[in-house]
Amino acid sequence: MTDEGIDTSDIPPLDDTFFKSAQWRLPRLYIYLNDFREARKFAAYILKHRLHDKKTELRQLEHLAFNISLIISYSRPFRCNKNFEGQPKSSLREHTCDVLNEAEFEIHRRVLAMRDEAYAHSDARSHLFEGFDYSKYVALLRPIETLDKSATRMLKIMTEKWISYLEIEKSKLKESLKQRT
Repeated sequence: MTDEGIDTSDIPPLDDTFFKSAQWRLPRLYIYLNDFREARKFAAYILKHRLHDKKTELRQLEHLAFNISLIISYSRPFRCNKNFEGQPKSSLREHTCDVLNEAEFEIHRRVLAMRDEAYAHSDARSHLFEGFDYSKYVALLRPIETLDKSATRMLKIMTEKWISYLEIEKSKLKESLKQRT
């Protein structure tokens, strides 16, 4: 059947007012879900391969790489994300209290700070020692911090909670879209 052959006489036409106020939120949910699924994979890899326990140089490098990926993937949905031209920026920041408990919120806050100060940016307090005279001595830098095993486990659980929350929101949104048609 072609588009012309479909009877749409019982569907009122959509006017310019509808399209000016319409928001495409479903695609953003898919992006957030993808970010959290990536984070969950990175956390699972770190835990499965016990990267916290292995201290060879290669294992430390592998742990650091997966830890950075975990933190960045987890953090993306909480930043001011750009959408298409003319659409407002979006973030899950305001939903944090709906999903995380107090202990989880502390890990969440710590992970976002790690992302902002050490992984996505190079803030001095994350890399340098306060009070050290860098003009007189060879540069002494702090190693980039990784999450310990307990925090990695907790972050994996948190990503699963976010995925569940977003899947419910996606279902609600799809249902409301169905009801409109």
